[in-house]
Amino acid sequence: MARQVPQPDRHAHVLEGLWPGGAARRLRLSSPEVADLLNRVRQPFNVNSIALAAALAALGDAEHVRKAVDLNRQGMAQLIDGLRARGLRSIPSVGNFLAIDLGQPAGPIDQHCCARV
Repeated sequence: MARQVPQPDRHAHVLEGLWPGGAARRLRLSSPEVADLLNRVRQPFNVNSIALAAALAALGDAEHVRKAVDLNRQGMAQLIDGLRARGLRSIPSVGNFLAIDLGQPAGPIDQHCCARV
């Protein structure tokens, strides 16, 4: 089972709360029923104008990008080190996914993890 880890070059410009749909979910700007209906007709990976303006500003902030990329690399290294310490292997990755060999079927483990969220 693969779990998502931020991809350094793609997520370096993401600002918390402005990820498409992120603020609406966290701040409950609509009822779940209305959000469900809107999600059925929206374009995939849509971005609102506030998020777009913030992303354009972040593109020009080289220090922000450098810090975000460094933080993502550190997080990936920490995750891989933690897995190794528990005897788990992963496929080397520079993307936004880390494939982990759990040594057993992933389905029951995924169900257990999802049930705890």
